[in-house]
Formats: sequence, C-alpha cells, structure tokens
Amino acid sequence: MKKILFSMALCSTVLVGCQQDLLDIPQKGVTPMENFYQTDEDAESALVAAYAYSAQYYANNTADCGWNDSPFLNFIYLGDDVVAAGQNKTDNAGQNELHSFRFDTNNGHLSGAFKSFYRSTYACNLVINNFEPVSQTKKRCIAEARVIRAFNHFMLAQGWGAVPIVETVLGGADRLGNSESREQVFEWVVKECQEAMADLTERTSPSDKKGAVKVTKGFAQAVQGKALLYLKKYSEA
Repeated sequence: MKKILFSMALCSTVLVGCQQDLLDIPQKGVTPMENFYQTDEDAESALVAAYAYSAQYYANNTADCGWNDSPFLNFIYLGDDVVAAGQNKTDNAGQNELHSFRFDTNNGHLSGAFKSFYRSTYACNLVINNFEPVSQTKKRCIAEARVIRAFNHFMLAQGWGAVPIVETVLGGADRLGNSESREQVFEWVVKECQEAMADLTERTSPSDKKGAVKVTKGFAQAVQGKALLYLKKYSEA
C-alpha cells in the first residue's frame, strides 16, 4: 500500500512539473521591454508611436472627447470662428457648452483634450528616457520627441495654466504637483526647444513634403517663439 501511494505522489509531482514547463513559454507578439530601446530601428519605431499619440490632437475618437472631435477645437469653440451646430439643441452638447461659456470641469471635451496632450507626452518620454544619444538617428529621435513634448506643455499651459511638467514615465502611484506658474511652463518649453534644435533636421524647401509632416528645426523655432511671446520677450521671439 505504501508503494502505491508513493508512486501516485511521484506521478503527481512529474505531472505538475510537466504542466509548469508547458506553461512557461514566451508570450507571442510581444517584445520584452528589456530587449527593446536598443537599436536605431527601435528608436524610429518608438518615435512613430509618439507621433501616433500626437495625431489625437486633430481627431480624437475616444469617449472623452467625442466623435471625431479635436482638442484644438476647444480653443476655437470659445471664439466666433466656429459654431457648434447639430441636429437639435441637445446635439453636440459639450461643444455648445464651450461655445456659450457654460462649461465646467465635467465637460468631456476639455478632459479629453487634457488627456490627449499627456498621452502624447507619455509616448515621448518613452523615447527620451530609454534611449542613449549615441548615434545620429537616436539623437534626432530624442530631439523630435522633446519638441513634441514641449509643444504638448505649451498647449496645456495655454488652456490650463500652471500644469505639471512631466519629464519622466510615471508609475501608477506617482502624483506630480502643479508648476509654480504658467510662465514657468513656458520657460521650460523655450529651454527644451533650444536644447533640441542642434539634433533636428531642417525642411529643405516649400516642396519638401517629408519635412512638412514631422518635427524640424523650423517647427521647434516656431514653438519656442510662441512661448517667448507669451512670456512677453518680444525681441527674443
């Protein structure tokens, strides 16, 4: 009887060991983080993700912002250049709240815009924090990500004032406080653009289509110049 019990226990141990081996396999379709952020191709790929997040500036189909709406429109709805029309008075309610200055902190278009700029910043920080500037490609990718991140903060400061400046990938428990002032954010934007310019490419001519759809030295100068205008540093701008 003891021999039978021993054999059954041994079989159970073997079966458990076999099952664990069968389950201990690499996840398909996923690149481990420790194996990424190494090559120039990785840098280009990570930068493409940052641009993809930034596309939400122009068309955000999430529940936060509404159907095919843009965070940029929040700034325009407050003026007279756009009318938030619709089928009836209940259509486009969030946009109409902005248009008639009846919005509060529960407005989904404002929260959606706020989130979209920080989502893009998160993707930019993945590039900036994880790559070493040891090749021209990596330097350029980091520089482009820095300017996109600076542009995000420039827009956030315009709309929300002394927002947190996010320079690292945050964990779930991280809580950043607001900046001291809106001017501090603009000063940071100016510095980021200035430091990134040396590693950026330039658009060669008005017919340079590739240079028109990515961050270039000219775009960095434009963002920096706008931030300087908000700081009333007109001669520098």
